[in-house]
Amino acid sequence: MSTAVSELLKMSFHGSVLLLLVMGIRAVVPRMPKRFAVWMWAVAAVRLVCPFVLTSVFSLMPAVSTPQGGETLTLTLPGDTVSIPVAAYRPDWLTAAAVVWGIGAAVMVLYTAAAFYRTHKTLREAVCLSGNVYECDRIPTPFIFGLIRPRIYVPSSMNEQDRTYVIAHEQAHLRRLDHLWKPLGFAVLTLHWFNPLVWVAYVLFCRDMETACDEQVIGTLGADSKKPYADALINCASTTRRIAACPLAFGETDVKTRVRRVLSYRKPSPLLKAAGMSLCLLLSLCFLTNPAVSALAPVQNEPPQTTVSAVPTTPTAPTAPQTEPTLVQYTQEMTVEAISARVVTAGDTLTVCVRVTDSRGVQNGVQVLLFCENEDGEYRTAAEETTLSLCEGDAKNGIYEGTVTIPQDAQTGDYRLRATYRPVSEKPAFCTAYTPEGEAAVTIV
Repeated sequence: MSTAVSELLKMSFHGSVLLLLVMGIRAVVPRMPKRFAVWMWAVAAVRLVCPFVLTSVFSLMPAVSTPQGGETLTLTLPGDTVSIPVAAYRPDWLTAAAVVWGIGAAVMVLYTAAAFYRTHKTLREAVCLSGNVYECDRIPTPFIFGLIRPRIYVPSSMNEQDRTYVIAHEQAHLRRLDHLWKPLGFAVLTLHWFNPLVWVAYVLFCRDMETACDEQVIGTLGADSKKPYADALINCASTTRRIAACPLAFGETDVKTRVRRVLSYRKPSPLLKAAGMSLCLLLSLCFLTNPAVSALAPVQNEPPQTTVSAVPTTPTAPTAPQTEPTLVQYTQEMTVEAISARVVTAGDTLTVCVRVTDSRGVQNGVQVLLFCENEDGEYRTAAEETTLSLCEGDAKNGIYEGTVTIPQDAQTGDYRLRATYRPVSEKPAFCTAYTPEGEAAVTIV
């Protein structure tokens, strides 16, 4: 449950970055055809619902990670890393958040089901005019209703001229599959109901979807249709203002702005179309992917200082690396008491003893790993990570012992030792110690 909530928050953050970008683009390029704006909203929706994305060297998406200690939020931007202190990670807090999210999502689902049932009940008396066009006495404005077999419903009081333009508009919706995209957008809103940016984005998405259909109809029927089409919009304007998954209502969203755009509509130039398409592609390339680790990984800090002693080594031992991947956390007092053999060969078995002093206690033993750095800077290990068991003392002050078997295919070289354990604590953290810089715990020959 905690992992699911953490992933949801991470998706919400990444999606919010894209939502802000799309809002900014809409404000900077107001004359851009609205169909491109709808595509941009779709790109943002993908980021809001996909927990797994590809990596790319072109990605500009900030990376967010919380170390297991939970005391710092790391925000990785291209070329920079910012650490922000936050409240300690509390599993019980995440559980409470999951319960609150579930209640909010359930309310959204029940609201949608009730609205769907109410509309379905109202349309029982509708009469078929032709094809999938129906007339009903009990509706104030025309709309599309249905997912699998969508129908166009118009008020029986509508005049013939308005009906012609309304049906053209609703058929444009059906060709664009907007009767499916709007419910999908509402599903994204249900998933992220706690994010105010998603609410704003859903309202703007619905407006852009309606305006895109207006532009398509005027572009098809010609400039002479602007005035009667605008009259149809005004005559069908709905006084209802609601956020819902369905239906697709002709005059429900921002009629005043739509009328103004219809009357001033001009076919977009090829340059403006190319710019809109390019913006959609750039958003997809740079923000639907995460930064490649090799391109944006920050320089790792040196591991924290600790009280560590190791078996003496010869002066000729090479300098071991100061860092090892996946190690963040902090260190308590840990001492490598003894290693049974200083120089080993493939297939040998060596004994490792580690003393741990920690007032919180140790759970699940101590894990040790022998590692070194290749000439090309990559890390390799001498054997699988081994768990040492308590053999003397207690969990708060004891000696942990175990054996490590060097596999037959182990590469020769000088290896440092990393000892790790998980303390008994509310915060999921690891405590780690290394043999000192320049000292090798084991040499494989």
